[in-house]
Amino acid sequence: MEYSQMTVSDFLRALGSSSATPGGGTAAALCGAMAGSLCTMAASVTLGRETYKDVWVEMKGIAEEARTHTAVLLELMERDAEAYSSFIEAARMPRTTEAEREARKARIQEALKAACHTPLETTRAVKEIARLMETLLFKGNPNAMADLGTAGKLLSAAAQSAAYNIKANLKEVEDPCFKEDMLRELGFERPLVEASAMVAEAEMMKRLG
Repeated sequence: MEYSQMTVSDFLRALGSSSATPGGGTAAALCGAMAGSLCTMAASVTLGRETYKDVWVEMKGIAEEARTHTAVLLELMERDAEAYSSFIEAARMPRTTEAEREARKARIQEALKAACHTPLETTRAVKEIARLMETLLFKGNPNAMADLGTAGKLLSAAAQSAAYNIKANLKEVEDPCFKEDMLRELGFERPLVEASAMVAEAEMMKRLG
């Protein structure tokens, strides 16, 4: 199922259905993708304006980079659902014999780790968009200030939601080193996103009153 290719109404219908997918991880990636598109727009409305001629080259680069991260997040929408489906398949494996139980357990652990990696990649992509957003706040067209403030909120929501998914899956992971590595990176990446979102909120309120 290509969620990123659905109409908005069809996606929301799927999100609200009794099916386990799409879920929070897919929604988190979509929030990040929307923020990326808002940053692309903010860069685009700066390009071509004589007032901002000195930053045209930088804005072009930001727009291109934001599009790249947005495309990654659209892919992660699908991958999050696929990761959960893999977990369900693993949980349904036979467990009559000891060998079957061991094979099932190994597959479940593998699926849980994959389900952690996807939202972590969402957090990484969101962090990169947050970095671009900060530059746009201070160098871009101020007419896009409300859009960037919205992007900041979406980025914060994406990072928070991704963290929920990572922690939910980590509860069942038995590898302590994997858990430690995941939580360490999450503890580094997420605060950077939150800090950028706070900057966007403060700057927007200062300029918009």
